Amino acid sequence: MVSAAQLLIVLDLWVVNIALPALQHDFAPATLADVSWILDVYAIVLAALLLPAGRAADSIGRRQGFLAGLVMFGGGAWQDRHRRCDEPARVGSGRPRHRHRGCRTPPPGSAETACSWFAGTYREFRQNVGVVTMTADSAGTASMGTVIRRAVAAPAAVRRAGTAGPGLAARAVPALAGLALGLLALGPGLRRGFLLSYDMVVVPRQPFTPALAGLAGGPPRAVPSDAVVAAASRVLPADLVQKLLLLSIFALACSGAAALLAREPWFARLAAGVFYTWNPFVAERLIIGQWALLLGYAGLPWALRAVTTGTVASWRGAGRLGVALLPAIVGGFAAMTVTALVVLPAAVLARPPGAPDTGRGLAAAVTGPPGAARRRAGERARAGLAALGVLTVGSLPWLIPSLARAVYADPAGVAAFAARADTPFGTLGSLVMLGGMWNAQAVPAGYGGWWSVLWLALVLAAAGGYVAFGVRRHRWPGLGVAAVAGLVIAGLGVTAPGRDVLRSLGGAWPGFAVLRDGQQFIAPLALAEALGAGLLVSWAARPRMPLAAGEDGGPPARADRAGLVIAVALLLAPVLLLPGLAWGAAGHLRPAGYPASWLNAARLIDGSRPAGKVLLLPWTAYRRPAWNGGRAMLDPWPRLLSRPVIWNDGPQVGTVQMWPDDPDARRLSAVIAAPGPLTTALAAAGVRFVIVDSGTGSPGISGTGAARLPGCAVVATAPGLVVYRVPP
Repeated sequence: MVSAAQLLIVLDLWVVNIALPALQHDFAPATLADVSWILDVYAIVLAALLLPAGRAADSIGRRQGFLAGLVMFGGGAWQDRHRRCDEPARVGSGRPRHRHRGCRTPPPGSAETACSWFAGTYREFRQNVGVVTMTADSAGTASMGTVIRRAVAAPAAVRRAGTAGPGLAARAVPALAGLALGLLALGPGLRRGFLLSYDMVVVPRQPFTPALAGLAGGPPRAVPSDAVVAAASRVLPADLVQKLLLLSIFALACSGAAALLAREPWFARLAAGVFYTWNPFVAERLIIGQWALLLGYAGLPWALRAVTTGTVASWRGAGRLGVALLPAIVGGFAAMTVTALVVLPAAVLARPPGAPDTGRGLAAAVTGPPGAARRRAGERARAGLAALGVLTVGSLPWLIPSLARAVYADPAGVAAFAARADTPFGTLGSLVMLGGMWNAQAVPAGYGGWWSVLWLALVLAAAGGYVAFGVRRHRWPGLGVAAVAGLVIAGLGVTAPGRDVLRSLGGAWPGFAVLRDGQQFIAPLALAEALGAGLLVSWAARPRMPLAAGEDGGPPARADRAGLVIAVALLLAPVLLLPGLAWGAAGHLRPAGYPASWLNAARLIDGSRPAGKVLLLPWTAYRRPAWNGGRAMLDPWPRLLSRPVIWNDGPQVGTVQMWPDDPDARRLSAVIAAPGPLTTALAAAGVRFVIVDSGTGSPGISGTGAARLPGCAVVATAPGLVVYRVPP
């Protein structure tokens, strides 16, 4: 099979070589050097995929990797086999041409099919992506300024030619760039094993329990994200599911931000995608393990695009928004709340279809002729209600258990989860710089010193670009409102009056506890700054003279070299200024495997009779086991066991210990904190097993073990682990 695949590769290359003269004729006055770019694309793709494909084959097996590649590339070839090539394409001067001489619908598998496919691919690669080669002609070699102007003006030329925006190649570049950034961020974490960091806990096979649906235990924070991982782990190994989810975050975020700049040059779209994907917000939330929130963050540009490209007040528009909300729906309550902050104002302020582009946003709904104003206001209200309805339906997985059960939120969390300064520029400056995480240990390495003034300059320039080229030109209505509102919410916990407001809201309804961690609401600001960075790159690199200046006998146009330098700097700056996100977040993300003794103990507990609950000691939420390299992680036992687990799910932030959210844990907290035996109280509470694991990194409770569990039998022991059976 390998020999046959190698033969097909060689044959494919020879087919392209044979088709080169035909391609040169169809794209006249292109030279043979121009069309040879197609062969270069083969080498580039091969070099880019060789090492990742080998790494994947080492992980899942060479045979499985070979079959997966065969299915993927074979499916792509089969799809392109049926591509019609009889539509005219405009090249260069706008003169209509066919992709192949006399080509209509060639017989399947013919040489004409291959020729037309490569011709169409080259047209997309040259026009839509904006790659322009310098070729010698009768007037001499083209100047660099002409090349730059053509690359920048390629999207406009494509629109004038009648094509519908960027082609497939142009749309794929940001996604591939995001995937590359994800590979760079995870680095050694791509090896087999689980990435266990703070709230990011994945187990080999999580059982389906009522707690998985939010019907037991504490608030439904991990609903439905844990259920999605548990279901996917029945198909693929759970550690591979985790890596795929993390990589999808980077690919979705980068391609989504780029999709909002479809009218801009490809490098401007790429700059926006890189900025949105690689910033302190992503780094801190990844280190603290909140991948579900980041999944909603990655889908945020797609949700904004869904409500600004067409009306939501229709079945088609609502369905489009529902599909765009899938990442946030999987992410759960925090991801949906942040997404709603963007979707609702965007749906209300978006220009209704068919309405003139007045550029006045909401003011257009209250001015003008009375009848038209009332009609536009009604359309905006219907769009807002439709968006709210879609958001409500997507929130049902966690909203139903939240309303069906009493939910508790400790008021002490308002101060504990308030934003904090992680740079020398104060809390507000840190938030504007997309940092401000309440957990100082989640700040990426190398970030926060005085040299971070460079990052401050970058975000201020990006914010200025959004205001100058986004707000003033009335693009993405509602995003600016969401960004300002998110910054206000993030700053509430900084002041005493703001903390009082948050405590009052939490007392009125515990669901407002999502506002305690205000830093997560700067996600809309991150999107606005990313789009501003892309617009600024587009403006900086745009030639200051028209495209035809150097082609009609006049003096050749001169490229704005300073602007080009600025554009390249803005494109690369996020990665260069935040190296702490690279290579496993500078050591925070390293793969680890669960000890066999833990998995055996879990099977022993689940297979024992009679039924009963499990208590976890010491009485803290986080552990630092040696087999995880001493890195902090949530106790994994609630996900390893199918029995109900009583544990202290209230985190400790600094010296502030949160009260448990689980009502069973709150009832036992006083008993556990007090000295003395626990056996009688635990038996009365229905506890049948007690798990004592070490590596907490905190003192926990004193005297945990046989001294406090008289009469309990030891049923399993391992390094750092003891399991007791409580007598009935």
